Parts: sequence; structure tokens; C-alpha cells
Amino acid sequence: MLAADLLSRARFDQLLAAVSLPDPAAAPAEVTRLGCGIWAGDPDLVRNLFALARTQADAVPVIGQLEAGRAQIMEHLVQRLEDAGALAPGLSRRDATDLLVAATAFAGWDQIVTARGRPPVTATKLIVRMAQRAVTWAHRAGWPALRRESTVHGQLGWGSPGRTDTGDPTVIRMAPR
Repeated sequence: MLAADLLSRARFDQLLAAVSLPDPAAAPAEVTRLGCGIWAGDPDLVRNLFALARTQADAVPVIGQLEAGRAQIMEHLVQRLEDAGALAPGLSRRDATDLLVAATAFAGWDQIVTARGRPPVTATKLIVRMAQRAVTWAHRAGWPALRRESTVHGQLGWGSPGRTDTGDPTVIRMAPR
């Protein structure tokens, strides 16, 4: 009942429609945006449901239903990406699904909003960006690609020509393809 009410108020029907957007590379971003809308619609309720699921067996089916549905949607999105040749190279369907499931979890969104003090709309934009880039960014025209190169110290690092090397091999720089 709680899950159905939450999904109804959050316009879950729009999320389900976004799963089938004509552009399979655009669908994950829209689904993620709308999914974060579920979290933003009543974050206190969602937070309490997750807390209850850890302590009360009655809440487990509610969260289980939400999480199983989210995972199925992510599997479907990844299958569409693979079918369209838009899945990031070297990324298996299972890994891509796991990345989307992790990126779109309430805990990440809530961390950005509560612990980091960011507005829900900002958290949503960041989650969308992360989810999209995690599984498709290498295929998007004009999006940057990472290139691995050696630093002057002989360690592996990331960099791009035309940018000043800081000497820090942990710094990731974006280079156009």
C-alpha cells in the first residue's frame, strides 16, 4: 500500500513510459531523473521505509518490491543499450546493470541531499549524469573520452595533451576523442 501510494504520487507511470523512449541512450537519463523524483517526492517516507526494512519484517516486502522493480528496469535499459550498440565498450550487461542499480539507489541520492546539503534537484542532476556516463558516455558524440598515458614519473596516470600535467597520477583529465 505504501509503495503503491508513493509510486502513484511520484508519477511512476511516466517513469515506465520513459523506459521505452525511442533513443535507448536517452532512456537511462530520463528514467533516472524520474526515479530520483520518487525519492524527492517524499524522502522522509523512503528513508523510513528503508530503515524499517532493516528492523521489521513487515516492511521488507515493500522495499523488496521497489528494489526488484528498479533492478528489472535497469536490466531492460541495459539490454536496449546493448542492442543499439550504445553500451560502453568492455562493459558487460551485468556490470552495466549493477552500475545503474548502484547509481540510482536512494542511499546515494539521500547522501547528496542530507550529508552534502545539496538541493534535491542538484542531487538528481548529479545522479543522472553519473548513471548516464557510467554505461553510455563513451558512445555519445562529443562526450569526452579518457585516455591512459604515462606520467613523467613512469607511473600510470590519466591525462590529455594540451593540459598542464600536475604530476598527480590520481587526477583524471578528460580528453576529446
